[in-house]
Amino acid sequence: MHTRWERLVVRVHGRVQGVGYRAFVYDVAQTLGLSGSVQNCRDGSVRVEA
Repeated sequence: MHTRWERLVVRVHGRVQGVGYRAFVYDVAQTLGLSGSVQNCRDGSVRVEA
């Protein structure tokens, strides 16, 4: 069996800091069996990598 790995990096802009967005993304990723990271950026956006 051959495993294929893919990587996705997304930058989300808008009202995404201080509203529970990172926790929401974490919960969705857990449900889908994904791993990665979610971090706040200085410009107010959020960077998601899975």
